[in-house]
Amino acid sequence: MNINDKQRLSKQKGWINYTKNRGFTMIELLVSLVVIAVLTGVVFGIYSKNHDTADAQKMNADLIAIVQGAKSAFAHDSQGYAAITSIGTLVSLGVIPSDLNITGTDANATVKNQFGGVVSTAVDSGGGWFQIIYPNVPSKVCIKVLTTLNADSFSQIMAGDTPIYDNGATGGTASEYLGTLGIRDACGSGTVIMKFSAQ
Repeated sequence: MNINDKQRLSKQKGWINYTKNRGFTMIELLVSLVVIAVLTGVVFGIYSKNHDTADAQKMNADLIAIVQGAKSAFAHDSQGYAAITSIGTLVSLGVIPSDLNITGTDANATVKNQFGGVVSTAVDSGGGWFQIIYPNVPSKVCIKVLTTLNADSFSQIMAGDTPIYDNGATGGTASEYLGTLGIRDACGSGTVIMKFSAQ
């Protein structure tokens, strides 16, 4: 080994020792934290969007199951839908999907949706229609439900006091009736009580 090789080797060893002992600089730490924060934000954004979509799909399925069950149980009843005296009536008939939070089994049973709201019913005194009242729906889920729900099962849909869909007046889908911007206004920014009527 000549002198130049020894000098070069000693310089390389010195550089190796320097890098092993120096640790991270403040800038390297900050860059690492920024990268972690950006990745975390992306992951939570995707999770939140998927979670809202899953909630909306579950709510759609639950509502359609309730309406179809009630229609099959009471459409040919002499009293019509007037026999639905409470949500408990539907529970006792096994019409309410089991994935909802059901307390009790008789006419006094209560049902909570996945948002913690107590689901209730209302009926026309003549028995011509019934309504499912679905409270505490987050606005993002409300928007997803109303823009994807097949409204054929319902005669009217309301978000709060705003009519979103009225089959007798318009036909078609909820978004065709009120438009996406109108749905966003009706669903608001907090939680909303949604009402689904069927004949």
